[in-house]
Amino acid sequence: MFISPRLLLRRADKTSGRDDGPLSVPAGIETVAFVSTSYVNASLDFPDVEIVLLSVSPASEEGERYLIDTGLTKEAYDKYYRSKRHQHGFQLAPILNRLKSRGYVRLRTTDPDDPPIIDPRYFSHPEDIKAVEILRTEAFAKLGTKLWNVPFPGCEEAGEMWSKPYLECLARHHTSTVWHPCCTCPMGENERAVVDSRLRVRGGVEALRVVDASVMPTIVTANLNVPVHMIADRAAHLILEDYGGPSHSSPSRGPISRILSWNSRT
Repeated sequence: MFISPRLLLRRADKTSGRDDGPLSVPAGIETVAFVSTSYVNASLDFPDVEIVLLSVSPASEEGERYLIDTGLTKEAYDKYYRSKRHQHGFQLAPILNRLKSRGYVRLRTTDPDDPPIIDPRYFSHPEDIKAVEILRTEAFAKLGTKLWNVPFPGCEEAGEMWSKPYLECLARHHTSTVWHPCCTCPMGENERAVVDSRLRVRGGVEALRVVDASVMPTIVTANLNVPVHMIADRAAHLILEDYGGPSHSSPSRGPISRILSWNSRT
């Protein structure tokens, strides 16, 4: 997913006929854990953090491509990671579930061809930036791991390495949506709502629907891929109903529903 054609051919040649190797692990993701940290409200029914274990070193060629694709500049990458290019390593990527920070999308001008102003406002809510200590745990000690001892560009004066002020600076400089933005056209009936329960744009606009992750009123836990497929599947049913198409009263008729139904039987 994050490798060049040259690297892909190299990996394919080495792992042909085997059931292990880099190509047997999608995007290098070995394990995904959903955990409730000490900051989570006990009344909530979902974990507040997802942790993804990647068996790919961030200093590798694959790691470089991924990190630059997610927004890290080449200059920052070289300064922070390049010196470790030929050393073994892995990544633990923490993902904040149901974050409280809210960004915005606003019109720049009255010209519809002008790009809008988009500000995600990462970590604008103080509870989203609280640090959790996992680096000096017994599990890490058993692996014989060593902390990354290179200060991140821009955080050299933030505080002692791996202190909470340093970690906060690191998070603010080295965070990405990993392609999971949402909620800019939320469904609902309040003044913030852009679409109604049938995904139709409100406010007098006719024959226009929004069908993507932007219609979620709030973000769901974990990746948005499957929820977006389900939204699209539901939208297809709604459009057929509104325009007199074939009736699909059973949810099992939809393509995504059929896949989920098939998986539940296997």
